[in-house]
Formats: sequence, C-alpha cells, structure tokens
Amino acid sequence: PNDGEYLFKDLIGDPITGAPARPYRTPFEGSSFAYRFRNVLVISVDAFRTVGNGDADYIDRINGYGGEGSITCDVSGDHLAWFENILKAARSDPSIKHIFVESHIPIIQPVRTQQSSGQFMDDADQSAFWKVMNTYGVDIYFAGDVHSTTSSKTKESNSSLVQIISS
Repeated sequence: PNDGEYLFKDLIGDPITGAPARPYRTPFEGSSFAYRFRNVLVISVDAFRTVGNGDADYIDRINGYGGEGSITCDVSGDHLAWFENILKAARSDPSIKHIFVESHIPIIQPVRTQQSSGQFMDDADQSAFWKVMNTYGVDIYFAGDVHSTTSSKTKESNSSLVQIISS
C-alpha cells in the first residue's frame, strides 16, 4: 500500500534530454513535471499561482485576471523558463515525436461549461505559455475544469496545436 499518497518518483526524476523534469527551486517543483514514455513527452503544469502575500483578494477587472482569492491562472517567471527549457530540449531530441501538455485551465475561449468555476488562463491564447507551446510545436494541450467537452484549434496558421477540454 502507498499509505494514501501517490508518488511519481518512478516516472519523474530523469532529465528530459538534459533538462530537469521538475521546476526545482520554484513553488511548482512538487506540482509540475515532465515525463517521457517511448516517443511521447507529457508535461503536466500547475497553472495556479499565488499572488501577493496570499491573504488578499486579487482581481484585475480591467484585464480580467484573478477573482479567485489570491490565485491567478498563469505560467510565468522561473516556471515558464523551466517549461520552455523542457520543450526546447524535447525538440532537440529526434526520438521525441509527440508532445502533450496538460493543465487544469482552458486557454482558448469559448468552451462549453457546466457546473464550473469558469476559470481561464490569464491572457488566453495571447499568454506567454500558449505562445511557447506554439513556438516549440506542442501537439495537444489538455485541460479540464469545465465539466464538458470542447476541442479548439489555435488561430496561428503555422501551428497545429489543438486544445482539448475533456472534464
């Protein structure tokens, strides 16, 4: 038995073509990770970032950010640098044929929603996170939260990135 805790140590830990599989020394080192299975790289990203000291309500109504206490939805700073480093490493390895990214939050809008918080990534498909996925040719971005299914294709003509919302 695993005493109630699921650990990824068997899957995660080995660098991906030299890049660390976790964003070490960031608040996300225990919740974002990358792992490889054969010719597929899967990257799971925690996109919930605490803003300020964590006890204030954060909301920027003009830009549509926040509104969830002291949490905003983005991937930025050292977390984004780690993510880009993993993608760059994967694209330098010809044996990695597919890259899938998963996170909780939809990016491209609109999506079908049902009994959902309705959270979305700050800056949507203009976010640095989305742009990095396009730059490095991520195949599919999986998300959830909305309790309904929607598939969307990126607007960029030179990209084949697809968002699939499935729960």
